[in-house]
Amino acid sequence: MLDATTGGKKARDDKEEATKAMPSLPIFFSACVSSSKSAAARKQRHLRWFNNALTSTSETEEDGVIAAACSEKLVGEEFSSLSSKENSGTKRMMYCDYNGCPPVSSRLIQNCTREHTESMVLGNPHSKNASASIAEKAIHESRSLVLKHFNAPEFGEYHCVFVNGGATNAVQLVGDAFFSVGKRDALSYAMDNHTSVVGLRNLVWSRGGDVFVLVENEEEEWTSVKVNDCGAKIKTKKKWFKGNKSNPRGRKHLLAYADESNFHGQGVREACVKRKMEEICREGSECFTLLDASKSAAMRPVMLKDMEKELRPDFIVASAYKIFGYPTGVGFLLVSNRAMEMIERNENMNRKYFGGGTAKAIDAKTNFFIAKENASGLERGTLPFQQIAALPKCFEWYQSIGGSEMIRINAGHVGEVLASRLWNLRHANGKPVVEIYGSQWRHLAEHLKNQSDYDDRYEKLTYDGRKIVSLSTVAFNVLNDDGTHVGYSKVERALASQNIVVRTGCCCNPGACESIRKKKIENRVKKLYETKGKVCGDDMGVDDTDGEPLGCVRASFGYASRVSDAKAIIETIEREFVCHARMTDRGANEAPETPSSPSSSSSSLVTISKINVFPIKSCAPFSVEKWYLLPSGLLFDRKYVLIEKQSGIPLSQKSYPQMVRITPSVETIDLEDVNGYAFTYLVLTCSGIKETLRIDLNEDGKEFDLSREGNVSVSIRGSTREARLVRDPAAHEWFSKVLNVECCLALLKDETKRTFANTSPILIASERSAKSLGCDISRFRANIIVSEKENEDVEKKKSKKKSSSNDNDLFLLEKTWISTSISNENVGIKIRDTVTLGNGRFCHRCESVAIDQTTGKRDEKTWEIIMRKAANTFGVSFDVLPNGQEEGFMSNTIAVGDEIHSVHSNYSAPLT
Repeated sequence: MLDATTGGKKARDDKEEATKAMPSLPIFFSACVSSSKSAAARKQRHLRWFNNALTSTSETEEDGVIAAACSEKLVGEEFSSLSSKENSGTKRMMYCDYNGCPPVSSRLIQNCTREHTESMVLGNPHSKNASASIAEKAIHESRSLVLKHFNAPEFGEYHCVFVNGGATNAVQLVGDAFFSVGKRDALSYAMDNHTSVVGLRNLVWSRGGDVFVLVENEEEEWTSVKVNDCGAKIKTKKKWFKGNKSNPRGRKHLLAYADESNFHGQGVREACVKRKMEEICREGSECFTLLDASKSAAMRPVMLKDMEKELRPDFIVASAYKIFGYPTGVGFLLVSNRAMEMIERNENMNRKYFGGGTAKAIDAKTNFFIAKENASGLERGTLPFQQIAALPKCFEWYQSIGGSEMIRINAGHVGEVLASRLWNLRHANGKPVVEIYGSQWRHLAEHLKNQSDYDDRYEKLTYDGRKIVSLSTVAFNVLNDDGTHVGYSKVERALASQNIVVRTGCCCNPGACESIRKKKIENRVKKLYETKGKVCGDDMGVDDTDGEPLGCVRASFGYASRVSDAKAIIETIEREFVCHARMTDRGANEAPETPSSPSSSSSSLVTISKINVFPIKSCAPFSVEKWYLLPSGLLFDRKYVLIEKQSGIPLSQKSYPQMVRITPSVETIDLEDVNGYAFTYLVLTCSGIKETLRIDLNEDGKEFDLSREGNVSVSIRGSTREARLVRDPAAHEWFSKVLNVECCLALLKDETKRTFANTSPILIASERSAKSLGCDISRFRANIIVSEKENEDVEKKKSKKKSSSNDNDLFLLEKTWISTSISNENVGIKIRDTVTLGNGRFCHRCESVAIDQTTGKRDEKTWEIIMRKAANTFGVSFDVLPNGQEEGFMSNTIAVGDEIHSVHSNYSAPLT
């Protein structure tokens, strides 16, 4: 990896020259470029930066003075939200998600606004008036600037198509125009690709084509794997399709790749692209290429003139906001003359959907339509001309800060500082604290240290046939001192507490995310979705079946990034996750204690200390000494839900924290009468509201009005529950008044089905775990709260161990309730002899734990603790398992004081 000795004496000799004063905006970036044009100067500067990244203590004097001073001045003058605010009492934001979207310059916005409001009035370019002509002229100028940005050859070799919606819609437009119905066209896409490119496969399948994914093997060569539309993969031989020999142009094949990965910044192997193009042509198909330049467009846009003509992409997609931060909703699609001729030859322009302004001639009564030629024929409807007209000012601002070269140098310098110092972090036992992804980091140090074949790392340096596109992206995961992964959500929350913004998860690149895992499981994503509800954007960072990461932490930098941003990340990770040597009271000959296991559960007595029933989802509970358990959960628990009247969306505490003040209780007739209804009314009160609401608990036993208005479908985390509105209109009025929003109360149609709970119907939490974290257990809204009483020997050992306690000691009891990948034995708990709970899984928490369950006030302390110390989990969710007894809930009762025991059995699936 990165070597602290790199640069050596020559870097130190150049320190005096590097500390010269910097010129001021708006020309300071261009001055920096002109002052370092010689290859030797660039080499010395980069070596000095790389060396100082490991050893410097002063950002302005040693950490790459040129880039640091430029970015500091830029932030101070144009990005006030990222600059320090004296006496403001708020932390400065450290923005490290440039791959997602760069921040917007205040000067750029002012220039664009002034241009639009003072200099011109833009009309619809499809009109034929003066204002429309101004808009058309602005669009034409913007097209030329985009083509120049990618250094396209002159004389119309490429066409610039503007797309409403960004690069994603540009990719879709390519698919619509490229793939013909019934011609067996093919798509091959590199596994390391954005989801938007992978999404082309559905369109190909719908038109009868073939799809291949290109997977890198151990030799870093592409292996073609055919994917069918049922999700199965079929490995192919060398000749993985047959061309139409009599008509070689009858079948088209699109090869899609990105020159720089949005996940970890790794460059594509150009030799792989060339070989795959040759292979496709040898098989008798006409090969076209699609380059996703969304990531590279800001710092190293592809230079089309400098490429071999046969290797120039036929389609290039990018987004304006990825370069300038503004405007959103404008996508670029560059189309080569060759590709445009193919589209017109196959008459795909006339077959695709068309919008207003794209028609050259059209008859509404017959199937007659002729599209406009070239770019205008591919564009759909009225372009976002107001935003497109801002592009000249965007490019002007972009060049004023030095253009791609200075942005690449600054961002790369900050990225090197972060990567090198993260790499050098070690736990007390010498094991690394992070693992960094992307082979550019693995190879960069070797080239810099040897100084062989080196002029400018971005211009000529290659490794294994890959160019270093930029060094602005650092994707990593944090490791515990035993080598296991820390979930990315836990790291993200720790960074967020310091006002550091990063991206976590798969970063919309499932292929690259899969490549970081050492252990391969077939259909991992599908299995996790079906068994654990794993979805994109959630907080599940580690697969507990094999400990592999399910995403990463990605820090990406750009024009306004500073070394202090990288240092803040390093300091936070070092403070929160580096394991230092622990002091213990254990004797030299005393064996280390082993974590609790199912066999040692007898060392403590676990009993129920509290039972909570939440009749209305997200409202307060009522507590009972004894209660009844149905196959769907506790009686009445989450039987009701409040939904917004207009949208039908369930209300939650995240949006309406005052729901915690709605307090329920139940009225009963005779608890001993098992043949009738023991419960009559649910009584609801709210602090500050005089009126009391009474809801008939037996309403579901009466005949419902089956009209459309009385039946609703309620979506809970993507799962639909069928419900009915409560018949009493006074109930809806009462809740609307209390919450100050038009809402309705709905109840389950069939209470034997799944309730309105987010996951499993029973949530159990431990008093000991809440106390060890310093959290109020009511924040976790558990149905059953348990307490632990240790025997005397265990108490003595734990009292000695208090000084050396750590996060790994959390949830020792809860872990005995959950099955692991080590043993296939099913694990659950038993209460009395009649109640068995199984399929236990840790409950992933959301931001509702930040809400005080008494006052409804919000504070972030509890959520920060859960994210940082408990990997965003607390409590265990269970399903109710069948007990083999006669139907009727009276046989299933639980009470405060009941003992809970872990069980190991081959139990069946839950009834819900």
